[in-house]
Amino acid sequence: MTDSLGRSLRDDYEVRGLEPPESEIPDVASHIWEWFWRLSSCRSSGMNSPNPISFLEIDSFSRITGNIIRPEEVEAICTMDSAYLEALNKRRKEIDDKNREFQELSKKSKAKTRGKR
Repeated sequence: MTDSLGRSLRDDYEVRGLEPPESEIPDVASHIWEWFWRLSSCRSSGMNSPNPISFLEIDSFSRITGNIIRPEEVEAICTMDSAYLEALNKRRKEIDDKNREFQELSKKSKAKTRGKR
């Protein structure tokens, strides 16, 4: 999933020269991890953020791909999605806070420049 500028969380880490956190997924659950990312890449978005993956999307994915998704796997996908959206919203809030801080500093700088004229 990307932001309004087309950047993913992974891109954000790379731009800053940081390694994204590694996720240790047991082999027995690797298919759920794959399903989550496939579903996530097709999710709908609202005005300001991506929407949660819906049960309807999971059901459609299951029927289209032929994968039989058990209830506990649906629960795992939903839990992963909640954690992903929480991390995404936290990161966006950090970016918004930095942007506001930059705008305030920019306004103060312009005001000082005008006062020196």
